[in-house]
Amino acid sequence: MKPELKVALLNLRGSFKVLAVLLLGIVVLTVSCKKDRVEDVQVDASALNVMNASPGMLAISFFLDNQFVNGPALLFQQQSGYIVTYTGNRKFDVTVGGTTQVLTTNTLSLQKDLYYTAFFAGTNASPIIVFTQDDLSDPPAGKAKIRFINLSPDATALDLVIKGGAKLFSGLSFKTVSDFIAIDPAVYSFELRSGETVNKEMTSVQLTAGKVYTLWAKGLLTGTGETAFNGQLTTNR
Repeated sequence: MKPELKVALLNLRGSFKVLAVLLLGIVVLTVSCKKDRVEDVQVDASALNVMNASPGMLAISFFLDNQFVNGPALLFQQQSGYIVTYTGNRKFDVTVGGTTQVLTTNTLSLQKDLYYTAFFAGTNASPIIVFTQDDLSDPPAGKAKIRFINLSPDATALDLVIKGGAKLFSGLSFKTVSDFIAIDPAVYSFELRSGETVNKEMTSVQLTAGKVYTLWAKGLLTGTGETAFNGQLTTNR
């Protein structure tokens, strides 16, 4: 007889104790056909998000421990969303979308109950991985949380500034990841600056109380169209 499969669901505010996971959230079942029942097994798990932050036309797929992670290839600016997976040191390969042609290989150290993002960054010709731990804990009451990452390969050190107001983050070089900070919920205009030079203004950026955000510098200062320098706001939770 065929066992009835269950899928482990990830509660972003709850525990990572899930039914036994066969790579990326598929539950391994111990089945007794004679008794027609399923035995639940608990394992330690973490969650991984993958973002294509490399400016260009290249779509990517990814593998963990040589196992393909199901899902559509990720175009520039697209992400997988958090995927439940085993903890430990995991071999992480990024490939040309829908193929096994490896673009870069890394080892990711995933710890129990923690959330991570692997940014496929750099140029298409010289890709790198920027690996972050994502603090999805609740912001202070009535606040949001935000961090800043410089993922523009040809940008100098960048500041993130509220237009006409405070400088939130200062002097982040390429690949640098800030800590999360608390911020008042509001609609903002942000400036991405190199010193006194405003490289890009982001208008009508809505931040909501209780949410956690990553704002990352993307594209190329010398780019045009989709690869032009800009900022992108991603909601982590």
